Amino acid sequence: LTMPAVQAKLEAIFKDPDPWLQLPPRQRAEILKPFPDYMKIFLDAYAHPALDSYWKQQNLYPAGNYHKFKDVPMFFISGWYDGTVGGVIDNFEQLSALQSSPKKLMIGPWPHATGTSTCGEAYFGQSAAVDEQALQLDWFNHWLKAEPLRLISPEPVQIFQMGGGVEGEQPHGKIEPGGKWLSFDKWPLPAAGAVNLYLQPKGLLRNSQSVSAGSASFEDDPANPVPTHGGYFHGDCVQDQSILENRADLLSFTMPPLTASTAIGGEAEAHLWISSSAPDTDFIAKLVDVYPNGYSMIVAEGELRVSYRNGPNQLALMAPGTIYPITIYMRPTSNQFAAGHRIRLDISSTDFPRLEPNPNTVTTPGQWTTTTKARNSVYYGGQHPSHIILPLLNEPSSASQRPVVHP
Repeated sequence: LTMPAVQAKLEAIFKDPDPWLQLPPRQRAEILKPFPDYMKIFLDAYAHPALDSYWKQQNLYPAGNYHKFKDVPMFFISGWYDGTVGGVIDNFEQLSALQSSPKKLMIGPWPHATGTSTCGEAYFGQSAAVDEQALQLDWFNHWLKAEPLRLISPEPVQIFQMGGGVEGEQPHGKIEPGGKWLSFDKWPLPAAGAVNLYLQPKGLLRNSQSVSAGSASFEDDPANPVPTHGGYFHGDCVQDQSILENRADLLSFTMPPLTASTAIGGEAEAHLWISSSAPDTDFIAKLVDVYPNGYSMIVAEGELRVSYRNGPNQLALMAPGTIYPITIYMRPTSNQFAAGHRIRLDISSTDFPRLEPNPNTVTTPGQWTTTTKARNSVYYGGQHPSHIILPLLNEPSSASQRPVVHP
């Protein structure tokens, strides 16, 4: 192809990427032929599906190279809807433990590196907005010019706890979860224990195990995936999950309305017992805050390729129909589920285009050309008590409606 033709194809892909993303990897790579360096990067990623030496290179794998980091003051900023929030927190936590120079962490209700008061369909209040450039100047003026900090909290950790705000849709067209800034001495946040919520028959979720054993199943078709709707993708953040929850390839488990508010802070986990008709498949878990008016606000999400259920470098295919325990980590978050709200867990096997659908085959990653449907099941009760673990938050005695400012 001539370069003008390549440019036209690339412009078409950028305008509407989904048809290109649905192609098998080798077909997708064709557009990169005029750019051999980029094509090599693309194919190399598929050639290394496990956490091997390729991914442990210093520029790709901070976790294995913390001892090489310079011991200098660092200010970490992220958002609960930033796909890298887990890595940012890990970097802060590990470097705080290894080094002596000050480290600070700020997490707001934002996507990647954005400090506004809105995120997707949610308006979190003006206190959620920060001037990121002003924070950067405050930080550098302090350490390079010895000026006092004016905007950055004296405590090492400052987070925005979402939730507890006005109900329903507001005049500006957004829901208003509200929230507040909280400051802490360290991460992990101080825990007030944890609560286990168990999957039940008829799509229920309760804090006691099901008295009867059973399962819920769905057909996963990689050619007709559950569409991505909010979460960590493209800054879409808060979107109403109820438009997806009637799909036959998505399971929902929901608590009765809460009689008292429940605040969480940390990483929620889904401990599931599953089976599949395929030798490999994916499971995706979403933690959802359901408002009294039915709005389903996505709070956190996580995913697992089941063939790597035993670790990121231990490939283990499934025997079709055999029941396996898996754990899905749903990335850190902080949310106050208000009284009258319901806590929900959504489970599916696709989330496209945020995640490339698993072809449900044993084909080498990057080599698949066809996909197959899979019958996937989640078990509850008896010997298979599938449940989620929510980290309850022990809040400080005082909370702020704006980031803490030095006097």
